[in-house]
Amino acid sequence: MPAPHKSAIESLTKYPSLWLGVYACGGIMTIATTAQIFGGTAAGSMAGFLTLAGAFGYDSLTRRSNETAITKKVDKLGKQQDFLNREIARTKNDVESLKDDMVQTALTLQKEIKKFNVLKETPEEKPETAMGAVKKSLEKMGNRMRPSFMPRQKPANEQHEHAQEVADKYKSILMSSPKEQRRPEEEVPNYSDAVLSELINHAVQNDKIEIFAQPIVKLPSRKITYLELFARIRARAGIYLPANTYRPLAEKETTIENLDHLLLIHTIDTIRSDARKGLNIGYFLNISVRVFKNHMYMTDLLEFVRSRRDLAHNLIFELQYADYLKLPPAVIRIIDGLAQLGCKFSLDNLPTLEINDDRIAENGFVFLKVSSDKLIELCGSSSGEMDLARLKSRLDESGLKLIVEKFEHEHDLLELLDFEIDYGEGYLFGRPDLEMAYRKHVA
Repeated sequence: MPAPHKSAIESLTKYPSLWLGVYACGGIMTIATTAQIFGGTAAGSMAGFLTLAGAFGYDSLTRRSNETAITKKVDKLGKQQDFLNREIARTKNDVESLKDDMVQTALTLQKEIKKFNVLKETPEEKPETAMGAVKKSLEKMGNRMRPSFMPRQKPANEQHEHAQEVADKYKSILMSSPKEQRRPEEEVPNYSDAVLSELINHAVQNDKIEIFAQPIVKLPSRKITYLELFARIRARAGIYLPANTYRPLAEKETTIENLDHLLLIHTIDTIRSDARKGLNIGYFLNISVRVFKNHMYMTDLLEFVRSRRDLAHNLIFELQYADYLKLPPAVIRIIDGLAQLGCKFSLDNLPTLEINDDRIAENGFVFLKVSSDKLIELCGSSSGEMDLARLKSRLDESGLKLIVEKFEHEHDLLELLDFEIDYGEGYLFGRPDLEMAYRKHVA
């Protein structure tokens, strides 16, 4: 409830003319009284003082009234702008969903055309001319389509050109920098916070983030089943800042949500592109807990996933275990809602193996990541192998999949394969690299 003096001031600012009238009446009475008591000279001085004070007060109240009105108009315009942005995002999503459905229809027609051409009864009928025109028209329409999840996407007719630009951009890097010759992560320059902040803001403002990927393989076949995607910032030619270099500062400056948004947009586009090519691969995304606490953003994401459930099962959001323990009930409900729509969740950086796996599974999580060093160290104890076997059995009962990360040597893998590990990740299967370097392996 506002304070009384604040309400009085706000009331005065609404009616400055009324205040001036009351002030003028009071001033005249004061001047008359002063003239009777102290004489005309004192009354003249009092009149001058009250006139200046009245003018100053009237000007202040008028200025405050104008500022209040302008502030309200700006707030109203801001709310209208937010509403329009959300409506535009929903409209674009509906349009893209319609385009995807049309592409599926085109593919179905192509299959039917092939069947028709094979089973046609007489060579004289030649129905392929008309059907071929429909086929070409639909193919042309499909080639113009580009998936979009939020605003600021490239125009639909730039899909092929954009893909060619990306290929040309990275071709020289991939040709001249094979994996064994690339700069290790530990040699990334130690930039100051000021330089890092400038690089982060430039990347956000210009949508210039580089997408790196690292494969997650099914064991023991070593088939690439998932790709973990990372947003990296290009510092200079051949130098890309890893997440542990810039994310702490981005968290501090509240730009981490924008970086995660750009990564999510790229992943949505990639999943849609994979669906049109008949590919089925999941993508792990490291998302800041701040994103899940952004109610408006998560509402839009829920609406999108609800409208495109066929893409949801390819999205795996990864959270740190320490952040998971601090999640408020509202965020848990959001995670549960996304899980019911088909999205999956993963927990990383487990400090201990003594976890409530049933509770984690109930909250919508499917994957647990554990370092290979931790499991190998566990196996070195007297009852370690039995404890690991019990852990794996418990996770299987809860429906949780175990991903062992940071595999660097073959003998580490051989030591843990007997425990029926579900998935593996690490330099042994592939280093973090530009995403296109792994596309040919999953195509």
